[in-house]
Amino acid sequence: MAQSTLHIWTKRILDVLLLFITIIAVIAPFWEKAPEWLAAAVLIVFVTLFGIRWYVSDDRREYLRTNWLDLVLIVLLSSPFLRLL
Repeated sequence: MAQSTLHIWTKRILDVLLLFITIIAVIAPFWEKAPEWLAAAVLIVFVTLFGIRWYVSDDRREYLRTNWLDLVLIVLLSSPFLRLL
């Protein structure tokens, strides 16, 4: 029971962290005074947290199937190519 509760809390905490990192990743490319390293740092943190959350998931295939768009959008939004547009 205790490990199941810990597992649920771990997933919820990772979900909240992913939400915050997603918000930062969307705002960072449009912030003109942001340091140049911020986009790369946010991207690395997001991909790392996404990988950990995927690993902790009960059904990894279903998690990836439902959240692949988030991963693709954040990677594209954090890329330097967006700044060229």
